Amino acid sequence: MSTDNAPSIDPGIAAVFSALERHYGAKDFAAVRALWLPDLPAPFYIAEEHHTVMDSWQKVEDYWRLTGAALSHLRARFRPLHAVALNESQQLVSFELTWLASIGTEQPVAGTLRAAAICERTVAGWRIRAWIEAPLAPIVYMRELYYGVAKSLSVDGQGKEITP
Repeated sequence: MSTDNAPSIDPGIAAVFSALERHYGAKDFAAVRALWLPDLPAPFYIAEEHHTVMDSWQKVEDYWRLTGAALSHLRARFRPLHAVALNESQQLVSFELTWLASIGTEQPVAGTLRAAAICERTVAGWRIRAWIEAPLAPIVYMRELYYGVAKSLSVDGQGKEITP
């Protein structure tokens, strides 16, 4: 996994996000769960498509189970990674989360959003303590959609001329 600022990212944190990419791609949410703090009594997890905080392992594991059952295909990419120390054992890591998914045999859909995680150093290595996904404002997505359509209709691929 490459990052824009690899020297400032602890290799152990980069390894957590590389593992997340593999586990999401395999829809192996038990392996995703293993990347969280093992003794954490309750997670703090905000998914972009949820209106509320998932604040119990039951809620998060139900979410992962339903996600795994609904999606026939899933990919996720977490980069670039940026980190700032919160204290000696915790880092706040921000990143763009780009996902691509298919429900059943439907055409894949994809998106990119901002996200952040708090990672904590343990004797077993870095683990996730909290996770927050933050979608962009709808106008940003609409603008990108219109830009994409303009490029797809143009002869020059830049949106300057419409194809004949």
